Amino acid sequence: MSEVKRVGKQAVFVTVFYPKLGFEALLLDQVRAWVKKSRDQAGCRVFDLYRRPGNSAAIYLHEIWEDWNSFEAHASSFQTSRFRADVLRYLDRPIEVVQVEEIP
Repeated sequence: MSEVKRVGKQAVFVTVFYPKLGFEALLLDQVRAWVKKSRDQAGCRVFDLYRRPGNSAAIYLHEIWEDWNSFEAHASSFQTSRFRADVLRYLDRPIEVVQVEEIP
């Protein structure tokens, strides 16, 4: 992930996973299992999966953390580190993590 800036109280991100051809279902299974565990972590407000309409295989994750400490605990957890290592073989390109902020 590129540089993270502490903007506002919440930590908000969109993450994109690009599966290799033929590995879409395997990647989605791995992501779903990680999402289920991550939703139970302290400070997790939103941790939801999306995909573009049509035939797009990319998986989008929208996540909102109550505060930066919660996000940092999640990002540095064994669970997240293990997940990232486990899904590498299913990815066509690196995981893309984009920090976003609400437009008032």
